[in-house]
Amino acid sequence: MWDTAGSERYRAMTTNHYRSAVGALLVYDISNEESFNNLGYWLEELRKNLDPSALIALCANKVDIMFSSPEKREVLKE
Repeated sequence: MWDTAGSERYRAMTTNHYRSAVGALLVYDISNEESFNNLGYWLEELRKNLDPSALIALCANKVDIMFSSPEKREVLKE
């Protein structure tokens, strides 16, 4: 499993690592709208480089924030 954290410095090396992957998990932070907005880029990269039969799943992270500090939520459920 590779976690690039969406970091710019890993973009050049990620394609070599996920070419033979059978699946990918795209994770975004509900308290960071930018992380959600970047999903389009990463989905496009995966579709260009993954085998078409590979599975891609989307996962919201830090969902517990909405219970303790709902004002920190930047990405709405809708």
